[in-house]
Amino acid sequence: MERWDVIFIPEKKKQQQQKKIKELSESLQVIAKEKDDFAFIVNLSRNDDIEPERLKTSCFVNASEIRGRDQEKNTITSMLLSENDPFDEIRIANAILEALTGIPLGLRELNTVLEKIHESIVGKKFLLVLDDVWTEDERKWQSLKCCLKSSASPGSKILVTTRKENVATVMGCTRLFNLGKLSEEECWSLFSQVAFSGWNYRARQILADIGKKIAYKCNGLPLATKTLGGLFRKFLLLLLLLLLFLLLSHRLW
Repeated sequence: MERWDVIFIPEKKKQQQQKKIKELSESLQVIAKEKDDFAFIVNLSRNDDIEPERLKTSCFVNASEIRGRDQEKNTITSMLLSENDPFDEIRIANAILEALTGIPLGLRELNTVLEKIHESIVGKKFLLVLDDVWTEDERKWQSLKCCLKSSASPGSKILVTTRKENVATVMGCTRLFNLGKLSEEECWSLFSQVAFSGWNYRARQILADIGKKIAYKCNGLPLATKTLGGLFRKFLLLLLLLLLFLLLSHRLW
């Protein structure tokens, strides 16, 4: 015969527990309403095990999100339209061939790839953009550089973007253009775009003062501004979760 253990809970204690549960439920409803008012988004996904890697770049960007580059854009445009001799450099041959043909051929022999590139651009005027170049070994660029030089028509241009000035020197660039720093207003615009994306006007106004102080400390550096903006957003979310935890702990005890 099975044995059953019976636990007796006094009526007074049961009422106290029911009261705590009711108060906790009301608190959660208030917290949920505040979360919606401030447009907080809780991300429960875990990415601790994902190996970090350098952010990939793309030519597709939202022009409305770019801050403080009007003068630089005009200068680069003038450089590309000038009649000066173009500067030449190389990229991974297969990547350039795929950009030219739109087909990932996956050729293994360098000479074969260079011949395909030559056939695609010979006698044509082109603009080649090599974005975010890091390689400083000049020997890795020689073969493709010779191919581009022998194939290019007058007026062809190769534009290189890099974070390392030594890369431009090694690649033999004929004209260098360094991007300047952002102004304080541009820093704040970029910072608020990252830190307060998706927030309503009320939340932005409450946190604007401290956000501006952080943005101005970035010294006009776009990468630092975007990084701190992302960290600030995460910090606020963690702070909110901590407050929720403390409130729930207080209600339970």
